Amino acid sequence: MTQISQNRKKALLDIHRRMEGYSYVIMGSTALPVQGINVNAEDIDILTDSSGAYRLSTKYHEHIVNPVKYSKNGRFRSHYGQIYFGNHIIDVMGDLEIEVNGIWEKHDHLINKPTVIPIDGVGIPFVNTNDLLRIYRGLARDKDLAKIRAIWNGLRKPELSSESSKN
Repeated sequence: MTQISQNRKKALLDIHRRMEGYSYVIMGSTALPVQGINVNAEDIDILTDSSGAYRLSTKYHEHIVNPVKYSKNGRFRSHYGQIYFGNHIIDVMGDLEIEVNGIWEKHDHLINKPTVIPIDGVGIPFVNTNDLLRIYRGLARDKDLAKIRAIWNGLRKPELSSESSKN
C-alpha cells in the first residue's frame, strides 16, 4: 500500500464512523494510493445511496460547503454535496449516474462489491482499481489521463514480475 497522510487517514476513519449502518465506498483518486497506484490523491469522493448522502450531510452539518441535493452537472447526476473536514474537500455522491456515450449508467453496484482495505485496523471500503479504470476510460476527460496511465502501469506490474520469475 502506498502511504497516505495521517490527516487523510483521520478523515477516512471519521467518515467510516459517521457512516456506521450505511453502505458506501471511497472512490476517485483517494482509492488509488491505498491500492498501490502512485497518484496524488486530490479530494475524497464518497459513493453511497441517497439516504447515505443525506446522512453524511447531517453528520457533518458544521462542515458543509454545499448541502446535499439532487443535481445534474454535465455528465454526472446524483444527490451531491461537499464537506470540508480535516483540510480535505469531501465530495458526497448518492445514487450516482454517469453519462457515457449518451447512456446514463448507475454505479450503485460498486457499493456492493468494495475492496476493503485496513487503515489503522479498520476496514475501509474502496472502489477497486479495475472499476476505477473503467470509469475513467468511459469519462475520457483530460484530467483523468494520468490516472488511467498510473492504474494501467500499476495493474501491469504483477504480470511483469511473474513473467520475469518464469525466465
